Order: sequence, then C-alpha cells, then structure tokens
Amino acid sequence: KTTASEAEFVLIDDQNQEVYLTTLTLDNTNGIVQLNVPETVPLTMGKQYKWFFVLVCDPQERSRDHWVQGILERTELSPELALNLEQEQNTLEQAKLYADALIWQETLSTIAQLRDSEPQAWVDLIKSVGLEAIANKPFVNCCTASN
Repeated sequence: KTTASEAEFVLIDDQNQEVYLTTLTLDNTNGIVQLNVPETVPLTMGKQYKWFFVLVCDPQERSRDHWVQGILERTELSPELALNLEQEQNTLEQAKLYADALIWQETLSTIAQLRDSEPQAWVDLIKSVGLEAIANKPFVNCCTASN
C-alpha cells in the first residue's frame, strides 16, 4: 500500500537515453494498473529497452521513491507464429502460443482479456512467474496518464 499520488513509467534505450516517459496520477485504488506504450513511440525491432515504474512517494525527495524495473524488447512474429495465431480462434490458445514464443506482453494482455471468463488461466500465469501476491488483485482504471 502506498500514499503516492503520482507514478512514472520510463523507457530507456541502450545508450541511457529516455525514449518515453509518462506520468500517472494515482487515486489510491488498490490493484493492477495497465499501461500501454503508444504506437508512436519509436521502438526498434530486436533492440532492448529498460523500463521503470516509479511510485513518486515524495516529489521533493525522490530518493524515497519505490520502483520496479524490467527489460522490454520489440520482437517480430515469426511467419509460423503469425499463421498459427491467425488460424487459432480460441483466445486462451492464442495466449499459449505467445507464451510458448516467450512474448510476455502479448501473453499477459491476451490472458487479461479473459480474466473474467477464465480466472484460473490468469491466476496460473501470474503464479508461474512468482507474483502470487497480486494474482487476485483487481484491475483498476485508476490513472490518468500525461506525456
């Protein structure tokens, strides 16, 4: 639980240059926040970017911020995967195809679409990556992003 009223999502390239920054206004709702990087952000295919999600705990003393980080890489679908996805009508099976190809973002967003109808699929996915603590947290439409 946090009292932060603001968060930042930042993408940094391999030259430590900021590629994207958005600030989110939080409303103190507990749950999972969904973020999308706009299509207009120029991410190079096959290049890795560091991402940071930062809770701004004290705007005057940023050393108090809490944050998580990860790596994002834009990948091109193989022709075989693209064909399999096109032919597969079942959304859960599409998510499995993405997971087998290690395309985490698409796996996550596809399973998230099914959370109400296939709640166990969501829980299983989240637990499989060690995030049991948030498996049953609600999605929240808490935030207003500004670039």
